[in-house]
Amino acid sequence: MTDDSLVKMMARLDALEKRLGRQEIREKPGSEGGWTFLDAAVTHSSWDGDTKDIAHSVLFDLSASPWNLPAGIRAVLARLVIQDNATGDARYVAIGPSSSYQTLVARVLTQDMLNEFYGVVPCDANGDLYIKVGGDNIDKVYLFIYGYLEA
Repeated sequence: MTDDSLVKMMARLDALEKRLGRQEIREKPGSEGGWTFLDAAVTHSSWDGDTKDIAHSVLFDLSASPWNLPAGIRAVLARLVIQDNATGDARYVAIGPSSSYQTLVARVLTQDMLNEFYGVVPCDANGDLYIKVGGDNIDKVYLFIYGYLEA
């Protein structure tokens, strides 16, 4: 599969998601806060298909631009998409509330194919996430956030 066809496929997927009518929905059970689902997925230009190496173990301040989520959120609904020219359990991208505790781990299961993983990921006390690349370079990494749980 060529890079051009992957870009077209990702664009078609995003258009399909929009047509399915992602809408902002708020549930506020009592005073506990609740889930907010976003009109469109939030991503970052550094995590929209760029190559990442094992030096990319970083903290995301989700209240800063371009994420612009409220400070102190408890969790996010996330999608990790990765692609690499090799497979193996050692090749992964993981996100979680600390650098040593990741709750959503995306592994390269099929060579040269998009491998997608979804999940609810808890944030740290400040509402931030850590992302870690392990094993070796990963050719393409995408991170999308579809919603968040308020404190």
